[in-house]
Amino acid sequence: GEWFSWLSHDDLYVPDKIEKQVGLLSSINKKSDLLWKHVVFTASELIDAEGRRIRKSNYSREVKKMNILSSLKDNALLIAGQMREFNFHGCGCLVNKKIFESIGNFDENLRLLNDVDMWFRIYSNDFFIHYVPDPLVKGRIHSKQISKRIGFSYHNREQDLFWERSLNWLKRYSNDKKSYYELALFMKVAYEKTRFLEGDQAYSEIVKIKPLIKCKLTIERAYCIIKSRIKSIGKIIYMKYFMTNKG
Repeated sequence: GEWFSWLSHDDLYVPDKIEKQVGLLSSINKKSDLLWKHVVFTASELIDAEGRRIRKSNYSREVKKMNILSSLKDNALLIAGQMREFNFHGCGCLVNKKIFESIGNFDENLRLLNDVDMWFRIYSNDFFIHYVPDPLVKGRIHSKQISKRIGFSYHNREQDLFWERSLNWLKRYSNDKKSYYELALFMKVAYEKTRFLEGDQAYSEIVKIKPLIKCKLTIERAYCIIKSRIKSIGKIIYMKYFMTNKG
C-alpha cells in the first residue's frame, strides 16, 4: 500500500483507527497527486502492563489541538512545542511512503528519539499535519521498555541533538519572520523539561527581537524555572513509585 502506519508489539489500536484516519484524508480537498504530503496523527491514552488505563485522553483538549493544527500556516509552532503539546504517539501516525523517500527513513541509530527525529523532519519540510482527536491508540508503559531500562532523561546525546537542532531552526525562522511567539513557547517547554541552557538561549533571542517585553519575559522565565524544579521532584517520586509497584 501507499500509506504506512505501525504498531509496537506492546501497544494497541482501537478497531477503527485506520478507518478514521483514512476518512480524514478523504475529506481533504486536495488533488490526489498532492495528498501524499499530508500526515495524520491521533490522540492516545496510556495503559499499564496489565492493560489498565493510567492516563485518559481529554477530548475537549484534543479537539482544541485539532483546531490549532487546522489553522496553522506553517509548522513552526509544532517544532516549538514538539516536546509538549505536539508530542504525538508514534503509533498514531499515518504517513505516505513517499514522505520517507523524500526525507529518509527512521534513524535506527537513535534508541530513544527516532520518532521525535522523524516528526521534526516532517515538520521542518513543511508537510501538512492533521489530527484526529479521538484516542485511537493505547500506549503501554512498563518496566521493560528501553526508556525505563536505561533511564529516561532529557539530558543525553540524543536529547542534546534534538534541542540544539530545534532551537537553531526556530532562531532562523524568528529572524526571518520577525516573530517571537514560537521561541517563547520553545523557551517555556525547554525550562519545563529542565533544558535550561536552551531555555536561556531562547530567552536571549526573544529579547533581541522584542526588547520591550524583557521585563515581562524575565518574570515568566523565573516562574517557568521554579515550576520546572517542583515538577521534576514530583516526577522522580512518581517514577520511583511506578517502578516499584507496577513493574
